[in-house]
Amino acid sequence: MEYMFKYDVYGKINKNTIEILELVPKKRKYRIKLDAKDVSSAKTFISLLNQGTTSYNLKNILGKNSTINNIFKFLQEKNLLAKYFGDDHPNDPFARQIEMLDSFNRSSIPTLKLQKILNQKRILIIGAGGVGTALSNTLNACGIGHIFIIDADTIEHTNLSRQFLYNRDDIGKSKIKILSQKLNQRGLGKVTGINSMMKLSNYQSILKEIGKIDLITGMPFPFSNSLYNLYKGILSLGYPIYAIGEHDAGPIFHKIVELDKMTKSIISSYPVTDLLNQRRDEPSLHDRHPSFLPEIQISASLASAEIIKYFTQVSSMTTQNAMYSLHSDNYTVSLVKL
Repeated sequence: MEYMFKYDVYGKINKNTIEILELVPKKRKYRIKLDAKDVSSAKTFISLLNQGTTSYNLKNILGKNSTINNIFKFLQEKNLLAKYFGDDHPNDPFARQIEMLDSFNRSSIPTLKLQKILNQKRILIIGAGGVGTALSNTLNACGIGHIFIIDADTIEHTNLSRQFLYNRDDIGKSKIKILSQKLNQRGLGKVTGINSMMKLSNYQSILKEIGKIDLITGMPFPFSNSLYNLYKGILSLGYPIYAIGEHDAGPIFHKIVELDKMTKSIISSYPVTDLLNQRRDEPSLHDRHPSFLPEIQISASLASAEIIKYFTQVSSMTTQNAMYSLHSDNYTVSLVKL
């Protein structure tokens, strides 16, 4: 099989018109008028591309009809035909993901190169708790080349229901040691654990020791003053940050001015944020941390998809200047513009 419409691209004949429906990365519809003499060949042509065909079968039509040949060139120019088939790469663990990248790819960049771009990226995830575990699991599975995870905590019983890569035999052991060990066993990308806590007093030395980093994530939106200052320090060094919490994902920050603007936007839209800031900055009697794995998984999946878009550019980021907000009562997601 050498020629086929990309996934989520569909063709049909409606009387004397070819209709091509494109669902991703944007919804588009193309209509191509046909002369009566070309309708029969067009039906065969579209049927072949819907189901998949070989170059031999396609040549029999293209060589006999110049109109169909021109339509074929149009489809190629619009990048509506698949350029990668997972069945041809049975030993590639990323084969189905590459098919997804191919379905979104409307650029001249070869689809295989998009996966290689991910394989070359280096990400730092701050925290190996619920969010960090889910993020590292998903991004490693997507083929991020080198993931650094920083955390100084040990595994506790209360972690097991949310931080799914740990088990009872791991109680008392270093989170980053167990997490990196289990992810490295997959052989999909390198994972390095850093036994420390990222703080204002050490973030510069930690980042210097790691070296090149393409993106930092794992930290929630900087509602609290302490987290805001850490964000500000990291951004001043030129590292982009993608925010993620247990109930939200995004935005991505590149500059301190974006941090100031978006923080003010959130506080003005959601006044209760001030109370949240106070609670996070002031010590409390109990270390309460209500947390539910299904919510974390949703947020981590949304964030990971946005990070893949950011690196490959197969589609525009939805949270470039916005935040996904998860509603815990019904698990719907809203997009909050910032």
